[in-house]
Amino acid sequence: MIVAMKAVSLGFDLDRGELPAVPSPVEFMGYIYFVGTAIFGPWSRFRSYLQAVESRALVRVGGVGTASLVGTPDVFKNSLQLGTFSAVIVTYAASALLHGLSFHLATVLLSLGFITYVEHVLRKRLSVIFDACLLSKRCPASCPHRHNTNLWVRLLNLLFGALAVFHLAYLGSLFDIDADDTVEEQGYSMSYTIYKWSELSWASHWVTFSCWVFYRLIG
Repeated sequence: MIVAMKAVSLGFDLDRGELPAVPSPVEFMGYIYFVGTAIFGPWSRFRSYLQAVESRALVRVGGVGTASLVGTPDVFKNSLQLGTFSAVIVTYAASALLHGLSFHLATVLLSLGFITYVEHVLRKRLSVIFDACLLSKRCPASCPHRHNTNLWVRLLNLLFGALAVFHLAYLGSLFDIDADDTVEEQGYSMSYTIYKWSELSWASHWVTFSCWVFYRLIG
């Protein structure tokens, strides 16, 4: 998937004239097998790869990703100029596209994108209203929130954690552990996807929609 994303990105850069010439085979192979993204990703542009190689510095060691360790910019953060919602949806849409346009994988990934966004904005809004550590990412020790270790704060965070488990179980219900490898690779049909979620009354989608409505109401 990472190789496909890099090849597509390089093609767009050449088409837009952002690169003076087609990279040599050695440069292209270096880009494809770049140590910062070869293991777990993320995708990075050819220019970012060149900047990381030319800098020869291991920067941002505080990060947890291999790309950060070798100096590659956070791709997702670069896409935030489109807005948080657009960045999340575009990221999951690209992932769905590169998984072969399987309907059930696309629906899972896009649903996950909406769920992630709604949880993020809701927790952020509640964090402001209650001045509490309710963000989706753990607050640093020096955070300015008035409430951080209170029992009700811990319970709310626990509730959001349980909600995340619920969403993951719901999305995971599409994957049949008894199916053979061929079905798993090609993906399930549209009718199977709709049937499985209909059996569950579209519970996760309704919960996500309700959370979004609640977020808008308290805004």
